[in-house]
Amino acid sequence: MKLAFIGAGKMATAIAQGLIDANCFGKSNIMASDPSMISQQSFSTTVGVQCIDDNDATIDQGDVIVLAVKPQNIENVFSNLISPLNSKLLISIIAGCTLKNLSALTQSKRIIRVMPNTPAMVGKGTAVFACGDDVTKSDIELVTKIFSTVGIVKQLPEEYLDIVTAVSGSGPAYVFEFIQAWVDAAVANELDPELSLELILQTVSGAVEMIHKKMGTPDELRNAVTSPGGTTEAGLNVLKEHHFREIIQSVINSAKQRSIELGND
Repeated sequence: MKLAFIGAGKMATAIAQGLIDANCFGKSNIMASDPSMISQQSFSTTVGVQCIDDNDATIDQGDVIVLAVKPQNIENVFSNLISPLNSKLLISIIAGCTLKNLSALTQSKRIIRVMPNTPAMVGKGTAVFACGDDVTKSDIELVTKIFSTVGIVKQLPEEYLDIVTAVSGSGPAYVFEFIQAWVDAAVANELDPELSLELILQTVSGAVEMIHKKMGTPDELRNAVTSPGGTTEAGLNVLKEHHFREIIQSVINSAKQRSIELGND
């Protein structure tokens, strides 16, 4: 079985590398195309697989096609295709593009729409997928196998992909923003930037590991480290005063709404 990537950006590169590292696909069974010379070179250098600029040639060789183009390039990519797509399993990681829209573009209903996230680049990704009408059990098993190489995989009805996009698809950016703000606050108090980042990353990873090990819920663990009248309580009171949880709710709601809008464009 040959896997063909249409679009060879960072996510496609991460998935291809994960498949090779996990011995799910050999290099000879992976191919890719991208109009960007930079993306072609990066994919080829990282994965060790040739990447070309001919989508039709790539599709003709592939049994399973991974659609990994940027949302703004969808119309241009599909309008210029000559090779038919409706005889192959299509796996789309195009943000905001619904199964209905994909079916109209490809004339196929054998489509699996996946919402991955960037931690797939380090094997810690999340991928949630929804299936078109003509997807088979073996298709589902294959997409699960593919994305399991770079993280965890869940299947949900498509109606949930907008909130998944907001929670895990966009989520890494919120984590990076929070950590950078944390570093900036430490530096503003004359702590060395590199040391600040090291301390904060260890704190974050340690706190996450405590939750993973089921040492308590986030609320329970927060309460365990918060002494009445202590420093932690003083900091948490500021978060409460500024409605931190309501802010996070608004962040997620806004990202979800934008995902819905993209799907309706």
